[in-house]
Amino acid sequence: ALGRIAGIVPMAFEPPPPEFAMRLAEVGRNFVASSLPLGTPVAANRGGVPAVSSGHEKHPSTTHAATEKVFEFLTAGAEGAAGRSNEELCARCRQMELKD
Repeated sequence: ALGRIAGIVPMAFEPPPPEFAMRLAEVGRNFVASSLPLGTPVAANRGGVPAVSSGHEKHPSTTHAATEKVFEFLTAGAEGAAGRSNEELCARCRQMELKD
């Protein structure tokens, strides 16, 4: 079993297939280390997905700090609303960029 796993491990470092990357961009969200308030838009595209502040500056604490918002987003995804939510987030990011 270990030999089979060792054979596929390098695949984890390859770029994903385009259709997967497109779908992830539609329904994924990255809660990043930031001093901004929790849920504040940070970037329309960071590593292929929209990014929002986790409300904490230290990466090891981002998951705990953002748990409530993460589950709100997961619930939206389960209801089929993650894509629309990300479209709105990306639009806000573009508006912020135009103001700068």
